Amino acid sequence: MGANLTGAKLQRATLWRSLLRDVDLRNADLRDASLVVNDLQGMNLQGMNSQGINLQGADLQRVNLQGANLQGANLRGASFTKVNLQGANLTGADITNTRFGNVNIEGAIGLNSK
Repeated sequence: MGANLTGAKLQRATLWRSLLRDVDLRNADLRDASLVVNDLQGMNLQGMNSQGINLQGADLQRVNLQGANLQGANLRGASFTKVNLQGANLTGADITNTRFGNVNIEGAIGLNSK
């Protein structure tokens, strides 16, 4: 089992793939961080504050982003499949060329931005 970083403060950090395998990032503070990975499959990112985060090109399959703050995030070219975005805030997020498939967007805001 991976590390538990629940509630960790990682503002402006650069996190590499090897550090993210099976990591629990619920309620973590990842404002302006850059996740240098292509694959975030199965991660629990529920409630994380990731305002301005860079997830460009990331594969977010089966990721729990319920209630996450993704304001101003770079989601260009990312792939969201079987993702829970319930109550997430995507206001101002760049979703250019982002693919959504089987996504729960109930209560999510800002999907029409940019």
